[in-house]
Amino acid sequence: IGFYHFYSATSGSASDQASYFTSAVSGYVGSAVLVLDWEADAVALGTSYAKTWLDTVYSLTGVSPLIYMSKSVSQEYDWTSVAASYKLWVAQYATMSTTTGYQDDPWHTSTPCGAWGSDYTIFQYSSATRLSGYSGNLDVNKFYGTASDWASLASSTRQSPVVENADATGTL
Repeated sequence: IGFYHFYSATSGSASDQASYFTSAVSGYVGSAVLVLDWEADAVALGTSYAKTWLDTVYSLTGVSPLIYMSKSVSQEYDWTSVAASYKLWVAQYATMSTTTGYQDDPWHTSTPCGAWGSDYTIFQYSSATRLSGYSGNLDVNKFYGTASDWASLASSTRQSPVVENADATGTL
């Protein structure tokens, strides 16, 4: 499983949003992948806000979160300080067709993802896929790893991660 935080430029500081997020997912720390969703109004803030959020989540949980963004955002800013420590989940769509289903080798341009180059962990190649029995559009992603790799992304470097405001003691 995984959880992502959609960063909002109007919902408090990066540290405050990270603390809120870690408190909300505290019961899953160590067993769920944690992700920062960096799009919409967050993009114009630049990379330092994203780095602060990622560093704060790591500090509080011991889990190294991923960052999600479009391929164009990965190219528009200098993400070097983020790419040094955090893995990328990148989105780029070839089409907005509702018939796009799972693809073992999805289309993508050959241009690099900024500081990550071509080293991304998850690739989202559709946000308009339809699935029988579900009435809305679905995202489709390709994870470049094994079940063991996924578990490693979710694992914590701490025995007992500290999450602010989780309870009276501040621990899980």
